Amino acid sequence: NKPQLIIHGTADEAVGFSHAQRLKNWNAKAELHLIENANHVFGAKHPYADNHLPKDLGEVVKISLGWLY
Repeated sequence: NKPQLIIHGTADEAVGFSHAQRLKNWNAKAELHLIENANHVFGAKHPYADNHLPKDLGEVVKISLGWLY
């Protein structure tokens, strides 16, 4: 088992929460974080023209950096 970070939005309609939960259950070293009301792309869109991150995507960055460091 390797350390694994799983981040899932509770409003994700593309990938159900059960998939994130299964990944967590398969790996004792996995860490699962839920972002309330976040969609599959954490508030981003394509093409992304804004000069700031959406709130949910900013939370993904914060969680990821905390996990890495």
